[in-house]
Amino acid sequence: MDSLNISVQYYGGIIIADRGNTQRQASRNDRIIKLSHVNPKLIPICSVHPYDSLFALKEIERLKGKGVAIIKLHPFSQEIEGR
Repeated sequence: MDSLNISVQYYGGIIIADRGNTQRQASRNDRIIKLSHVNPKLIPICSVHPYDSLFALKEIERLKGKGVAIIKLHPFSQEIEGR
């Protein structure tokens, strides 16, 4: 942003979780959290796949413990709309 001479107060980095790929999901969530520590203007927006049931619940608790305030679900890409 600095090189483009653009002033941004905050911006969000969003992760989309794939169903059944829990290791990748946790790793991607951790990467966006780590990136937010390097750049404090970045708000980490993590994700879980709701059909990953127990893992999703545990991951939400884990993310809460890391200070994540936003969890994003993606109805169309996660194919959860209308269910």
